[in-house]
Amino acid sequence: MCNFHRYANRAWSEKLARLVLDEAERDASFRKLVSAALAARKGPEAIAKLVDRRLGGLERARGFIDWDKARTFRDDLAATVVTISGELGGSVTRHGHRPTVTVHRHARTGV
Repeated sequence: MCNFHRYANRAWSEKLARLVLDEAERDASFRKLVSAALAARKGPEAIAKLVDRRLGGLERARGFIDWDKARTFRDDLAATVVTISGELGGSVTRHGHRPTVTVHRHARTGV
């Protein structure tokens, strides 16, 4: 690959990264999807830890969701489901097992 193509690809990658970061600042559910994608680079254990933390936050939550925040809450739950089914669902740990952190949480709490 010539230097021009390397520079063009790098400039394109930097522009794309800036767009993703800008959107992540504006949209919390998108930010969670980006966080899950970045965690996926570390492996399924990191994704399982992220999902477990999100489920733990939901488990500890006490109160009601105002009608004007219902859409945001729905989008947050959808991002968590996408993370579980997409990023975590097809993952296998380096030992050849599927991550089970979230399953243990459900078994423990009866949810």
